Parts: sequence; structure tokens; C-alpha cells
Amino acid sequence: MKKNIIFLCIFTILMTNLYGKNKEKTVAVLKKVVKEVSYKNSNNSDWEIAKKGIPLRSGDGIKTGSRSLAVISFLDGSILLVRAESIVHVFGKVESGKENKETHIESGIVGFKVKKQSKDEEFNFTTPTGLASIRGTQGFFKVDMNETMLVVEEGLIEVKGLKGAKESGKVGAGKTAVIRANGKVQITKTSKKNLKLLNEVKKTKTVKYRIETDHGDYEIEILKK
Repeated sequence: MKKNIIFLCIFTILMTNLYGKNKEKTVAVLKKVVKEVSYKNSNNSDWEIAKKGIPLRSGDGIKTGSRSLAVISFLDGSILLVRAESIVHVFGKVESGKENKETHIESGIVGFKVKKQSKDEEFNFTTPTGLASIRGTQGFFKVDMNETMLVVEEGLIEVKGLKGAKESGKVGAGKTAVIRANGKVQITKTSKKNLKLLNEVKKTKTVKYRIETDHGDYEIEILKK
């Protein structure tokens, strides 16, 4: 566990330095907030309450609580669905007019729909155990410190383990990749259980309720089942 935490800290520092020159440029926008969503500026060590519409700059983080959701939209229209109890950091870098984007998933479940990237642009996902390079596709990640699961609904994704064996492979539509802490990569047909989870990950509709109390009326918004 201690080694994993050290690795995560080193990785975050490297990403911040790599994309640091562009940290003042907006790379994405928080498009939707449901229940408990927190935001952390790359220059601040404290999490604060996130609000819909805030711009996300390189290195900024988003964290969700129980039964919560955050929808992040990159400037090219690519979408992230940050499900409950998840933590992500977004990065962006512009070189010679081309924008490279990176999302680090620290933990949790994150759905994605990445727009087709131009030939010289990159959209990468990193986790504590793996790297995924995407040109234009959709699916979701399920991540913890010891394992990364990637389910691909459309397109083709190149994956690689970051430690140990550092195995690599290509994951197409209808396939699932598991990247373990030892760098091993296993690619199989997506199970019915994970197809069901895929459909759950894509849900973003909410229901609003008005609650009347002696101290005033309150409105709450929850995810629709």
C-alpha cells in the first residue's frame, strides 16, 4: 500500500510538471453536478464544494461522494462521467496548435465518450496500474490501487501496464481489459455483468424533489434509477 501511495504522488507531480505550462488554460468544464461533488485547484491542497460550470485547468481534480455524479466536458466535446466515490484529475497541453489531453483516474468508476482525435493529438487515461491511449471511443474504467478494468463499447484502445511486466494490448468493442499491479494485461469478452454495469454508468438523468419544512422549502436532486 505504501509503495502504491508513493507511486501515485510521484505520478501526480510528474503530470503537473509536464502540463504545468498550460495550467492557466481551461481544458474542460464541469457540466453537471449531482449531490456531493468536490473540486481541487492544482495549486490548492484543499477540496471545496464544486459548482456546475466551473472551468477545469490542467492538474485540477474532481471527487464525488456517495450516490453522486460529475459530468466533465472537454473543449473538443469529449465527455467524462465521474460516478460515485471516484477521484479524477484532468490535464491538457497545447503544442504547435495541437492539444493533448490526459485524465488520471485515482480511483472509482468513470465513463467516457471521447471524440475522434486528429492524427497528431492524444487523449490518454492513466490509473495507478495502467495507461490507455484513445483516438475516439466510449466505455468505462473501474479503478483501484491494485487493478484497472476497462470495458470498451466502441472503437479500439491501446493499453499498457505501468509496472512490473508492462504488458500491452489492444482492446476493441465488446472486450474488457484488466491491468493488474504486476503489469500483466488480460483481455476477454465483456461479461453480461459488465455490460449491465456499462448501461448503469451511462445514466445521467435525475429527479428533483421539493421538501417543505418549518424553516423553509428545499429542493434536492438525485439520480434516477
